[in-house]
Order: sequence, then structure tokens, then C-alpha cells
Amino acid sequence: MEASALEALFGTIGILQASKYSQVAAVVLSLYDHALSFDDEIRLVWNKPFSIVSYLYFVNRYLGDLVIIFDTILYVNTFFTVEQCRAFLQISIWGPFVVVWSTQLIMQLRLYAMFAKSKKILCIIAPLLLAEIIGIIVVLVLFIRNMEYTNVPIPVPGLDYHMCGAVANERLLTALYVPLSCYELIMFALAIGALVKKYGAGRKGGIGRGASLNATVNMLLQSSIEYFFVYLVACAVALGMYLGLPSAYSEILNSFLTVASTIVGSRLVLNFRAYNYQPQTADSLPSARGPVSLSSGESSSNRQSSSAGTLRQGGAYGLSVSQPLKPPVHWNTWEPMSPPPESYIDMEDVDLPSSSYKAGEDV
Repeated sequence: MEASALEALFGTIGILQASKYSQVAAVVLSLYDHALSFDDEIRLVWNKPFSIVSYLYFVNRYLGDLVIIFDTILYVNTFFTVEQCRAFLQISIWGPFVVVWSTQLIMQLRLYAMFAKSKKILCIIAPLLLAEIIGIIVVLVLFIRNMEYTNVPIPVPGLDYHMCGAVANERLLTALYVPLSCYELIMFALAIGALVKKYGAGRKGGIGRGASLNATVNMLLQSSIEYFFVYLVACAVALGMYLGLPSAYSEILNSFLTVASTIVGSRLVLNFRAYNYQPQTADSLPSARGPVSLSSGESSSNRQSSSAGTLRQGGAYGLSVSQPLKPPVHWNTWEPMSPPPESYIDMEDVDLPSSSYKAGEDV
């Protein structure tokens, strides 16, 4: 073989090896993260009443793991027929976007709650997501329509190995990131606007209200804003790779983009539910449910604090709360837990209503 042909051969083999290693690394990363968070999943998802978010979590977490595993099988195997290649490539193309859409639905519910369940904001974000999904489906259908499947032999003399492949217009895939990036950018701006609005309301509401709301704002800032920022950066990196690198290299990134969507989406649910069910006491969240005042002249019997973490009203220069504080939650238990009582933090608490709370509602 000529030197140029050998150089091209070794270059192709190098790309194939890098793709295989990246796929295996993506599977390990996804399953490792799932193992780390499985205890929280049992406690915060399986042992709670199921809701829309619970089902979206299962789609995101378990379908995401399956898609990554199928991708790895697709690129590591050497014995698939053309029809088997076709089936696995269809999963590889459509699967990641189903995972992404489940994560986006979770974030839509989060934004809907952050805007006090405003019908106006729902009429904005729901059509935006629908338009994004339709745009992506149109691009994928056009991409798949012109795709030719093959199981070409790996160009190594003496080895009868075949690898799944497809011939298609890879540049067309760059159009996927136009609706995706536009949607995420709008959601990012709405999340920033909601948090600024809530933070301002907390500052106007006084010390107790501000302290309680600031805790909620910090949690939402850490999860929601980071999610949108990471997704925007991922879209920009993916778009740059599709435009500037050979198509074979893009497969190295695709697996990690799917892993990122799976991990970020599942962590969004777990982190918020962990915050939602954490015990709130006078030390952790002052005046979360009622005003705190100083009083004097009461008997010492009224200055006792109960073992449930609540303070009785009255007491010499002691805390006096108009409503009992929240009882502690037994965190390290594998026993099913009942739905939270009305005093627990919920997405309704983003607006800090004065009285009524709906239990068991999570976003």
C-alpha cells in the first residue's frame, strides 16, 4: 500500500477507536452517576406519590441510560447486518431528542411555577416548545430520508469485521441547533426574569419573608439557571463541531451530550425534591410560616421547645411563632414516606402565599 493510503487507513482507525472509547466512557459516566443518585431516587421518587414530573424523570433517567447503551453497542459491535444497523441508528438518532424533550418539559413546569402558575406564561412557553419539537422533527425526517445504511468492513487486512455506518448530509444536522438554541435562550431569559422578580418581592416583604425567599431563590438559581447555561454552551460547542470537524468526530460529542442531558435532567428533579422535603426549623428557615416576635413576662413552662422541632408560643425573650414550624423529616430511611403535610415547602412557596398550600405538588 502507498504511504498516503496507509496514512488515511491509520487515520480512519484512530477515529474509530476514539469513537468507541468515548462511547464506553459515556456509558460508564451515566451509569456511575445513576448509581450515586440511586439512593436519592428511591427516597425522593419511588417512595413518593407519582406525578407528571415522576414519569418525566423515569423517561429522562432510564431512557437516557438505554440510549447511551444502544449507542455503545452500535459503535463497538463488529457483526451487525444492514437491517440491524438501520434499527440501532434510528434509536441513536431519535433517542437523544426524546431525552432532551423530557428535560425541557420538566423545566417548563419549573418556569410555570416560578411565574405563579400564570396562564399567560404558559401560553408563551408551551407553543415555543411545540414549535421547537416540530422544527427538530422536520430536520430529522429530511436527514433520515436521504440516509443510506451500510455495514462496511473495517479497513484492516486479515480481519472480517464490519461496522455500522450511514451516508447522509451531516451538515443538515446543524439546522437542529437553530430551534434548540433559540428555545433555550428564551427559557434562560424567562428564568432570569422570574428570579429577579421574586428576589425583589422578597426584599420588599421584610426580613422574615426575604430570608425564606432568598433560600428558595438560591436553590432555583443553582438548578434552573445552571441548566439553561450548560445547555446553551453545549449547543454552541456541538454546532461548532458539526461545522468545523469531520462527521466521524461529531459522534464523540453526541454521546456526551446525551449523558449531559440525562444527568442534568434527573439532578434537577432530585435536587429540588431534596430541598422540598428538607426539615425547616427556626435555625434553618426563620419565619417561614409566620412572624417572629420577642415577648416577655411569660412563665417558664411556656418556654419549652418540643422534641419535634417546634417552639411553643410565649417565653421570656424567646421566639414566638404564630404557627408551628415544620417537623423534621427522617432522611436516611428506605421506608415509604407519606405525602408532605401542608407546612412543607413546595413550588407554591416560590410565591410565599399567606395561608393555603397544596401538598404533594412538585415541579
